[in-house]
Amino acid sequence: AAGAFWGGLIAVVCVMLLVKATRSRSTSTYVLAGIVINAISKAGTKRIYTYGATTANHTVDYLAVLVYVDRYNEETERWDQIDAWAKTDNNDYFICTSKSITVDRGYYYRVHADHLVEKDGVGEETYSYTDGILVPK
Repeated sequence: AAGAFWGGLIAVVCVMLLVKATRSRSTSTYVLAGIVINAISKAGTKRIYTYGATTANHTVDYLAVLVYVDRYNEETERWDQIDAWAKTDNNDYFICTSKSITVDRGYYYRVHADHLVEKDGVGEETYSYTDGILVPK
């Protein structure tokens, strides 16, 4: 549920960019710690390639990755959502999804994702996001 506290299940957050990578770490109370990744890259003059994945160290009851694509709005100085989708699975330790999206040129785009896992009735969530990449005119 949106806004619900899920804790710190995912121990490593990796934000993969076209050229540079940023990492941050958190600790987990549970043995379900894993890796979350999302990525964005240019796939042509008007396309971007987006990716999101969640990996647990053990098989869990439920996994989900919710991927959001945003475009930067210079007038409001905010990121506006232009696309979103989710992928879920049960009784597994890995889930991923990707999508190639046609976009308008001359804007910055980024990906952010929510990563959810549940085991024995205990759910946890974390998020990750990329920096923006410019799709030039």
